[in-house]
Amino acid sequence: MVGAPRKLGPVPGFERPALRGMPASPLPLRGCPLPEPLFRRPGVCPLPQVAPAAGERRGCFMNAARSKLRLAVFVPGGVGPPGSSHRVPALAHLLEALSKTFSVSVFSMTPQPYPPEEPTPFQLFAPARATSRPGGAAAMVMARFVHMHRRRPFHLIHGFWALPSGLLAGWLGRWSGLPVLLTLMGGETARLTGLRYGNCTRRHHCRLTRWACRLARAVVVLSNHQAEQLSRLHWPVRKLACIPFGPLPDFYRPAPAKLTPPFRLLQAANLTPVKDQLSLLHAVDRLRRHVPVQLQIVGPDYWQGTVQRRCAALGLNPLVQFLGPLDHRRLPALYHRAQVYLQTSLHEAQGVSVAEAAAAGLFLAGTHTGLLADLAPEGALTVPPGDWQGLADRLLAMLKQPEKAMPFQWQALRWAQAHPFDSTVQGYLRLYRALQNEKLTSPGKTGRREAGR
Repeated sequence: MVGAPRKLGPVPGFERPALRGMPASPLPLRGCPLPEPLFRRPGVCPLPQVAPAAGERRGCFMNAARSKLRLAVFVPGGVGPPGSSHRVPALAHLLEALSKTFSVSVFSMTPQPYPPEEPTPFQLFAPARATSRPGGAAAMVMARFVHMHRRRPFHLIHGFWALPSGLLAGWLGRWSGLPVLLTLMGGETARLTGLRYGNCTRRHHCRLTRWACRLARAVVVLSNHQAEQLSRLHWPVRKLACIPFGPLPDFYRPAPAKLTPPFRLLQAANLTPVKDQLSLLHAVDRLRRHVPVQLQIVGPDYWQGTVQRRCAALGLNPLVQFLGPLDHRRLPALYHRAQVYLQTSLHEAQGVSVAEAAAAGLFLAGTHTGLLADLAPEGALTVPPGDWQGLADRLLAMLKQPEKAMPFQWQALRWAQAHPFDSTVQGYLRLYRALQNEKLTSPGKTGRREAGR
């Protein structure tokens, strides 16, 4: 019949993973109809069937001489093409660097707008369109992972953000018997009740995040400040590592920038209530009454023009420039023209822009959270979140005596020189090798489905 829909067959060899405590999926996973057009796989060829070697069971690490180590990465998104709003530059650059050593397969929970003809440095599996079904994307990603793992086993699973991708990675790691690494990238340890931000704000999300940490063989945080927040929660973490995202080479300057009027201020962050740009504007309004200042704000607006309206109400339009979202490759030039970087966030896991500003030799000032809290008091000037009056007063005292700011800038620059982007990559490589050696030396638990055979 003309126009009749084509019936889609099931994914070969797929069965629902037998995992204790896994919630029922809204999609029928046994024989789940997952056609190839649902997934974009730019530049990826079908993987050949690889039979396990003698004495090797599925889920174990393969001999390095026989094949590259296969890494499965689960993300909620953020791996889109350069210059798109679907891209987290630090995460994308890390995955591109890891793909030079490992065979990296990235499973995204949301669509990533890559053109079909554009190749990617890693294998990308993402839904071609968004789904309105609760758990629909998770079911599709899980089915794709199980299908690929049975054709050619993975060796490691890495989840970024605890919910939902980190928890899904933990479930699949328990099913397959593979070690799981979890990186806490955002508000996993935050509890901002007024804004309803952070996984600890809701009891259900807090329990799921705790479960994700429990399922992981190792947990990575981005700053010592975040590690302190995690320790106060008393979550079951087997192994904890702090691996901050280092700045790319383009951001570095050989010496700090001198503070001379008019003082050029910069902030690179999304316009959201958590970033608290309203406090930033009030601090600038207090500063301009004593010293000449100029402010540039880089980032997309997710606050429906609230910051721009407050800027106009304070009469700061001649002094403040909203640049909107910019390609990450254009940011080094902005950092090199600025003198002071201001962070007013109520919570930060790290704040990659702070690391980039430190590499550019800027004077760092802002709220005591994330990397800025790690650098204080020798490398940054910090105040409690929301205290814009204290931030303006302390920064004003420093701007009136610029020679006192130079030791802060040198200390921050030395931190950036000791933590380049290559150190981030090497930190993850060492952690992968440690998990690999741990897996090879201890038999561990076999996947539940394999144990039942």
